[in-house]
Amino acid sequence: MKYLVCNFKNKLLKDEIIKYNTSLGNIETKVKLVLCPPSIYLSLFDKCGYELGVQDISSFSDRTITGEIEASQVKSLGATYVIIGHSERRIYKYDYLVVNDKLDDCVELVNDIIHSSDDTKKNQDYLVSSNIDFINKINNAIENNLNVIYCIGETLSEKENGSTFEILEKEISEVLNNVELKNIMIAYEPVWAIGTGKVPEVSEINENISFINDIIYEKYETKLDILYGGSVNDENIEELSSIKGLTGFLVGGSSLDVNKVKNMILEMEK
Repeated sequence: MKYLVCNFKNKLLKDEIIKYNTSLGNIETKVKLVLCPPSIYLSLFDKCGYELGVQDISSFSDRTITGEIEASQVKSLGATYVIIGHSERRIYKYDYLVVNDKLDDCVELVNDIIHSSDDTKKNQDYLVSSNIDFINKINNAIENNLNVIYCIGETLSEKENGSTFEILEKEISEVLNNVELKNIMIAYEPVWAIGTGKVPEVSEINENISFINDIIYEKYETKLDILYGGSVNDENIEELSSIKGLTGFLVGGSSLDVNKVKNMILEMEK
């Protein structure tokens, strides 16, 4: 199965969404197309015939938090996929660099916070590290039978200092060690390639995808679907499709153009 996951981010207004849906129509394809509009527009796609997803969910399932969207609500709207840990959220909400410095300390807190029923511990700051946040979100998604697209990737400075493999292994193990490996796929998206128009060399992506597959099999004796995200468009997707061990793409900006989506599907079917 090949996947094309379209992340609309916070773009498009209601009338544009309706026009998009009409223009997209029903495409006969073997590619699994997953549309992830802003959550407030999910109902506008309820008869589109494609899989629906959301761009994030709440990490809290038992607390009243204004503005949060729970996994159960997402499921009730007909969505079956959720993106968790997108690099933009790592950067803007949690300060990615600081988070990575906290990862080692975070691991010791995970089991106490997640599995404890003690009210004092429940009141601790769940956002002390995005890893705890991601773990909670994944567990909430799985409990509601949602498919998880868990995003990982290195920053430009991490790439330049040669620590890409170290970062990828850390982001994999310190989250997947604490969740059930059910209905999870990995999206490798270099942070420095998101929305910049910069795409790593195919050989570099191939090397990193191979590493991710090897680490997952080594640690968990299983295989997960691996997507690539980072300035993917209808002009480079054919070349990117040649990467071994890749089962699809997480697309941002280019997914806002219906014609580009159709072109990408055609390229993936070759």
